[in-house]
Amino acid sequence: MYPILFKIGSFSFYSYGFFSALAIVVCVLFLKKECVKNALDFEKIFSCFFWAVLGGIIGGRLLFVIINFEEYIKEPLRILSYREGGMAFQGALIGGILAGYLACWIKKEPFLKICDIVAPYLALGHAIGRIGCFMNGCCYGKIVKNGIGVILQGEAYPRVPIQLYYSIGLVIIFFILKKLLDSPKKFNGFIFLMYIIFYSFFRFFMEFFRADNSLVFFGMTLAQVISIGTFFIGLILFVFLSRKKVYGRV
Repeated sequence: MYPILFKIGSFSFYSYGFFSALAIVVCVLFLKKECVKNALDFEKIFSCFFWAVLGGIIGGRLLFVIINFEEYIKEPLRILSYREGGMAFQGALIGGILAGYLACWIKKEPFLKICDIVAPYLALGHAIGRIGCFMNGCCYGKIVKNGIGVILQGEAYPRVPIQLYYSIGLVIIFFILKKLLDSPKKFNGFIFLMYIIFYSFFRFFMEFFRADNSLVFFGMTLAQVISIGTFFIGLILFVFLSRKKVYGRV
């Protein structure tokens, strides 16, 4: 793997940080385009997006540290080291939603409408970020004896390139959500909840091929437990909002 993507003089560009930054830039560019299309104030929306990203970074890092608590308790200062990787996307999603909702509430912006616009590009940005995981050598898959595999630095046996499979799946989710975004919408929150449901289902099954997560509950990883929770929360909210739409309350 290539945790250091390239160097300029003595300054190193780390793969994980580079692709994470690229994902954010791509999301911002598409968000600006969608704001123009939907007659939304980009500066206000970007402000909400900024706080959502900040909340996502904090939430993602916090969940990752919790998952790997025994490792970080030995070296607490490593918690602040972002360049080596170490983000749990589900924590980032939860942190981003909470921070984004608070920012939208303060600025009196339509939270669910913004979530619908952001959802496809959240999937696309996540796909780009997973390439950073692959280059960094984190979030690795199980050892394979037959089939396609990649050999991590310092290892002798190939592993499932799960990070790339994540990217492919997320790109497919992006195209589905983008198609929905460009079609008549059933209710505010429709596309975002479809993203939550799709991703939770996808993540649950992809976890069976990962080797970096320990089992915590009835043979499932923490990510699978969270995926079950977010899947049903998304489903319940979907039914609730669709019923409100039918009765004219959305």
